[in-house]
Parts: sequence; structure tokens; C-alpha cells
Amino acid sequence: MVSLAHDSPVIALHAAALIALAPTTAHSAPPSPAIAAGTTGAVSSEVSEASSPRPPRIDGGYFGLGLAGAATTVRVQTFAEKPLAGFEAALRVGDAVLPWLTIGFEVVLGQAWNSHQRAGHGGLMVELGILPIPQIPLSLRAGFGFGAGALHDDRERGRDGFGGALFNGSLRYEFFPGASRRRAHRGGGFVVGPELGWTGFPPSSAGQPMSNSFSLGLWIGAYLGS
Repeated sequence: MVSLAHDSPVIALHAAALIALAPTTAHSAPPSPAIAAGTTGAVSSEVSEASSPRPPRIDGGYFGLGLAGAATTVRVQTFAEKPLAGFEAALRVGDAVLPWLTIGFEVVLGQAWNSHQRAGHGGLMVELGILPIPQIPLSLRAGFGFGAGALHDDRERGRDGFGGALFNGSLRYEFFPGASRRRAHRGGGFVVGPELGWTGFPPSSAGQPMSNSFSLGLWIGAYLGS
């Protein structure tokens, strides 16, 4: 006959061991791999979008057209000098070679009139653009090349020309409408902005023909991104 009194410590030890080895239900089950992966991916995507820098807008190759109203003065040897009013157009292509520098080519054409005279000019130039602060799309631009023009006078049925070296300079600010939405992770985009400029044919010597045009207009184009 076995006494329960002597076996009770052994039974108690076995019971304690079983309780310690049994899984507890107080802790929640670990998340499934799919849920864990989805949560991690969403968090990492949000962190990546928040930490990724905004791409540059003035980036890569560019092309566009500048259209402006212009006030022009022309000095020639045949007719009296009088101011003229008209327009100037420029076709531009080039590339943003550095975050603060663009290099391109420009073809410029201009026409202007007054009561009895009309003037026209055109030329081909190399155009340089410098951005003092690359994060701000404000650029100082300068060009140099060659061209020619002429002044016609209806009263005398004649014309007199000017030409040779051609220079220009301008101040331009550029807006990129919709670029942050359509090209959030790509540089460049459609661009439009105001431009204040000057185009001039300097005299080859004192008293020789010359021309100056001061313009205010709009630049419309696109940067392709790198």
C-alpha cells in the first residue's frame, strides 16, 4: 500500500514543472510575416519620401522660345536717330552643365517701328546662364555673337545698315508649374517665366552705326532632366 503523504512532494514538483513548461496564453501571438513586411515597407517608404531631396528643376538639356516687347534706338549715318517700339523673339537650345551654369545657343530676331521708320535685326549668339543660388531659379544671362540689321525710312525711300559684334544680357526667373506632381523624382520640367533683357550692336568706332534694344517678356520652354 503506497502512502500519498510520502508522494505528495514528488507530485508537487511534477506539477510545478508542467506549469513552467506549458505555453502561456497571456502573450499575444506574433504578427504574420506578410503583415510585418507590409508595415515595414510602408514605414520605409514614408521615411524614404521624407528624406529624399527634391530634384533640381534647371537640369539637363533645354529648349524654348522667348517673346518680348522691346524699345529700340538705332543710330545710322543717313537718318536722324529716333526711338522705335516693337518686339523681339529668341529661339534657345542648350544644356545645364552644372547646377549653377547653363550653356547654349540663341537665335534672335527683332522688329521695331515709329511713325516713319522701321528697323529690323537678327543674329546668332552663344548664351551663358549663371544661377547665384542653385536652389533658386533666378539666373543672370549673357550672350555674345554676331548679327546685322537695317533702318528703313519711308520719307527718303532708303535704308542704312548696322552689324558686326552682337551682345545681350538678361535677368530671368523661372516657374515650373506642375513639376512637383508630374516629376516628383525627376529633374527638369515645363518652364515659364518673366525675363528683362538688353540686346545691342556696339559701334565699331566713335560715331559709327549702333543699336540698342531693351525688352521685357516671357520665356517658355522645357528642361529635359538628366
